[in-house]
Amino acid sequence: KLFSNENFYAMRKLILTLATGFITLSMFAQSSITATPHNRAELLAKFKNAKAVHYNPSLKNDGTGIPVNTESFYFKSGSRTGETIGSTGYPLQTNSAAMDRVIAYPDGDVSAIWTGSTVADGVWSDRGMFYNHNDGATWGAAPTARVETARSGFGSIYEFDGRELVASHDGANVGVYANSAVGATDWAALAISGGHIGLWPRAVCPAGTDDIYIVSPNSGTPTAVNFSRSDDGGATFAIQNQVLPIDATMGVGAISADCYQIAVDGSTIYILYGSSWTDLYLLTSTENGAEGTWTVQSIIETGFDNYQGDADQISDVTGDGIADTVETTDGFHEMILDDAGILHVWSGYYLLLDDDVAEGWSYFPSIYGMWYWNSTMAMGEPTWIDLLVDWDDDGDPFLGIGADLGMYDGVTFTSMPAAAVDYTIGRIYLTFTHPIEYTDLYEDPLNEAAQSFRDVFGTYSDDGGATWSAPINMTYTAHESQESTFPNAYARIVGDCMHVLWMQDEDPGTSLDTNAPDAPGMSNMQYKCFDEARFNPYPPTAEYDYTPDGVTGLVNFSNLSVDADSYSWDFGDGGSSTLENPAHVYAASNSYNVCLIANNKYDSDNTCKTISINVAVVDYALDKALTVYPTPASSNVTVEVNGNFGTLFAEMYNALGEKMISTTSFNGSVNFDLSEVAAGNYIVKVFNQDGAFTSRQITVSK
Repeated sequence: KLFSNENFYAMRKLILTLATGFITLSMFAQSSITATPHNRAELLAKFKNAKAVHYNPSLKNDGTGIPVNTESFYFKSGSRTGETIGSTGYPLQTNSAAMDRVIAYPDGDVSAIWTGSTVADGVWSDRGMFYNHNDGATWGAAPTARVETARSGFGSIYEFDGRELVASHDGANVGVYANSAVGATDWAALAISGGHIGLWPRAVCPAGTDDIYIVSPNSGTPTAVNFSRSDDGGATFAIQNQVLPIDATMGVGAISADCYQIAVDGSTIYILYGSSWTDLYLLTSTENGAEGTWTVQSIIETGFDNYQGDADQISDVTGDGIADTVETTDGFHEMILDDAGILHVWSGYYLLLDDDVAEGWSYFPSIYGMWYWNSTMAMGEPTWIDLLVDWDDDGDPFLGIGADLGMYDGVTFTSMPAAAVDYTIGRIYLTFTHPIEYTDLYEDPLNEAAQSFRDVFGTYSDDGGATWSAPINMTYTAHESQESTFPNAYARIVGDCMHVLWMQDEDPGTSLDTNAPDAPGMSNMQYKCFDEARFNPYPPTAEYDYTPDGVTGLVNFSNLSVDADSYSWDFGDGGSSTLENPAHVYAASNSYNVCLIANNKYDSDNTCKTISINVAVVDYALDKALTVYPTPASSNVTVEVNGNFGTLFAEMYNALGEKMISTTSFNGSVNFDLSEVAAGNYIVKVFNQDGAFTSRQITVSK
C-alpha cells in the first residue's frame, strides 16, 4: 500500500468531509496565541468529529503525470501582492519539507531559485532550477532556462565562498553547481557533482567556510538516507554516501522522501527526519558526521514501530489489535538554527488512521495547528500552536471552506511552514498556508468538488516560541482566485523584513494531485520582503482610475486598490455602488467628488477625487429618427436613422458600461452582429461628429 517515486506520492485515503464542532478563535484581534504543551487527549477530543473516507489514487511516476481534469474555469483578476520574478509549468516546489530557495544579502541583493519549466505538458523536459537575481534595485528578466545541464529539480541555493551554490537532483544523483559571483549566471558543475547518490537533496554551506553538506534518500524508491560532506569547496568528498542510522532499528519501516532538513553549527551536524508514519527524529553528530557518531532522538513520539502501510498492517500503536488514530506530522517541516545555537522546528499537525488492511491509510485534511519544538525543550515534549482563522468571523471557521480538501496529497489545514529569525530584537517569524472561506470556483463550498484557495499567513514570537501573534494574511489574494502555496524564506531577517518566495496560480492544488488533479498550467513565482507591519493587522490601500466617454456622461471606474476584498463607491451625485469596477452615468456636466472606500478583514481606507464630466446634449431630432430593431434580438440588430444627419457613429455597451461593439461611420443604417454577445440588457448609442447623441436600450436573448 505504500510506495515512493520521484514525486513521492503514497497510496492514501483522502478525507473529503469537513470536520465540525471545532473550537474557534477570532484572529481579528491582536491577542497572542499560547503554544500549549502537547496533550494528546485534549487534541484528539478537539478533533473527534473529523471524518474520513477511503480513497485509492493511481501510481504516478515522475515526468508522466496522471489523467487530469481539463475542464476550464473562469479566473478572476491576478495578484497585486508580491512581485512576479518568473514562472513555472512544473506544479510542485516540494513534496513536503521547506527548501532553501532565497538568499538575502546585507547589501540589498537577493537571489532566488525554483523548480521551473517553460511548459506545462506533463513531461517538463526542460525542468530544472530556474534562477533570478535582484541587484538591490530590480530583478532580472524572468529566466527561461535551468541552471543545470540535465533535467533536474527539487534544489536549493546557498551562499558559498563569495559565490552561490545550487544542489538539485537529476533523477539519480545530486548535481552541485556554482556561479563565479553573486548574481552571475555562469553556472558550472563542481567536481563532486553527481557523486552523491540520491534525490530531493537538502544541503548546507556554513558561513565563512567552503564546506558542503548534503543529505537525501538514495533513490526514487528509497531504502536509505545518504549523507555526504566536502571540506574543500566541492573538489572532493571527505564523507561520501554514508548511510545514516534511519532504519528498522529505530522503528522506520520505510524510507520517505523530501521530509528532512539539515543544519550545521561548527562541527555539530543536525538532521531532522520524519514522515507521516514515523516519529519526528533529530540525528546529531558532534564530530562532523563521522561514521558511528550519530545519536538519534525523537522530537515527536508517535508510537509507530516499522509501520509502512502494508496490506497486513493497521495503525495499532498500543498493541491491542485495534487501529489507533495516531498523532504525527504531515512531513511539511521547517528547521532553522539561530545564532545562539538553538534549533527551531515546525511541522504540520497530522492524524493518521489505518483501520483496513486492504486499503491505504486515512488522514484528516481539516485538522489544523502546528507542532513547534526548540532545543531548549525536552525531547518528546513539543508544543502545539493553534493557527486556525475564522476568516469571516461567523463563529464557524469551516462553514465556507470547500468540501474537497484533499489537495497537495497530505498537507493539513495549516501547514507548509517557513521561518526566519530577527536577532536584533529576538523575534521568530513564521509563515504558513491556510484556506480562505468562500473562495472556491463554484461559489458554493458545499459542492463536493469545491476547493478553497489558500493564502500565506504570518505570525511571530517575541518570547522564544512560548506565545505567537494572531495569524495575519500576508498575500491576501485568495478572494481573487489566486492560490499561494509552497512558501520558502531566507532564515534571517535582512533589511528589516522577511524574504519570502512562493508559488501562485489560479486553481487550488496541482496537476499531480492524486485526488481531483488540476489541468496542467503555468504558475507564477512571487517574491516579497514582508516587514513587521505586514505581520500585524493592516489597512488596504484604496485607489482608482476612471475613463469618461465625454458624450453620454458614462464613466468606467477601474479599481486599483490593494489588499481589499469589498468596496463602497460614492459617485458624488447621490449614486453609489459596491461593485469592484463599476460604471456610472452622470446626468449633467459638472465636477463631482467621487470617493472609494476599500475594506479588508483588518481595516479600511478611502480616497476621493474630483472628476470633471462633460455630457453632450441629446439631439431630439436624431432621437425621433432613430429605430433599433428587433428587440429582443438574438443574432443581429439593425440601427436605422430616417433622415439626413450627416456622418453618424454607433456603439453598444453592456450593463457595466463596457463597450461591446462600435462601428465606423455610417449613413442610414448599420447592423450589429450579436453572435458573440451574451444574453442581457444593452445600450445602443448613436452620435454625430459634433457629439450630439441619442440612445436606446435593447435586450439580447439567446
